[in-house]
Amino acid sequence: MASSLIPFDDVAYCRDVLNGECDEDLDARLAQEASELGIDIDFGDLTSSMSSTTISEPLAPRLSHSTDRDAIRRTRDCIELQTLLKRQLDERNRFLDFQHQTRKRLLSQQFAARDSSQEEHAEQIQKMHNHNEVLTDELEQRQLQAEIDLRAELDGRKQAMLIRLRHMEAYCRSPSISPSSSEARNSGTSVSSFEEHEPRHVTDKDYRTLAATYRERDAMDGLHQSKIEVLRGKQERQLRDFAARKEREVDQIIKANDGAEAHMENESRKDLDSLQQALDEKKSRLERRWKIASTVEVAKMEANTGKVFALPDDLNIDIS
Repeated sequence: MASSLIPFDDVAYCRDVLNGECDEDLDARLAQEASELGIDIDFGDLTSSMSSTTISEPLAPRLSHSTDRDAIRRTRDCIELQTLLKRQLDERNRFLDFQHQTRKRLLSQQFAARDSSQEEHAEQIQKMHNHNEVLTDELEQRQLQAEIDLRAELDGRKQAMLIRLRHMEAYCRSPSISPSSSEARNSGTSVSSFEEHEPRHVTDKDYRTLAATYRERDAMDGLHQSKIEVLRGKQERQLRDFAARKEREVDQIIKANDGAEAHMENESRKDLDSLQQALDEKKSRLERRWKIASTVEVAKMEANTGKVFALPDDLNIDIS
């Protein structure tokens, strides 16, 4: 994501440092003043070194600082040169304040953007954890209901088997021939329709079936518990796989967020470097302009008075 911050505001620089003017206009005005004095100044690339700014004869020799005491005194006492120096010092102070405020504002914006991003990412991760907890609860509820349903199904099967077992026990306990029915027939007494049915004969097969049913009953609880354990094992694996999958999703988001924050930090460093580069270029341009302006002002004073003036010391932005 590209940085949305503006490291250097040239409009604010012109307003706050140059009193609403711009470098180009100031350079052009200075060049015009030099031209009127018959001095040819080639400003060249004012974003590079001082060597790109050339001054022709007869001013070039004046770039070496004079050691003549009278020349130094004239420069020190010259109102025009002192006024120029005061303007340059004011401009330097405005630049230093602008530099401080610009750095402070950019750092503040970067800190705010970083904090906002980290807060957004933390909130995103927390929402994912909360959502995953809800999904986990829902899965556990479904698994619990599945076990309840299985138990109900197994209980139903057990009840059906017990009913079948009771019927088989009753069947096998019943006599093959009902004596009361035989006596009733011999005496001519009427019997009920149930008693008039053909007598039942309990066979060995019936007893074997009953015995098998007993074995089924005895083994049923263990079999049902095994099925429940199988279901629980399957559910445990399902829950474990689900949790691992969701954790991987969270880890992927965390990794992506870490990458985004690292990218933001990298862009912040680039913005700071860009700001410093712009400030250094402005600083160098100011210092060159001050030097040329002082040299031009000395030439004017020499032309007006016919006397030699010392070139003022270079004014630098950095205060040691």
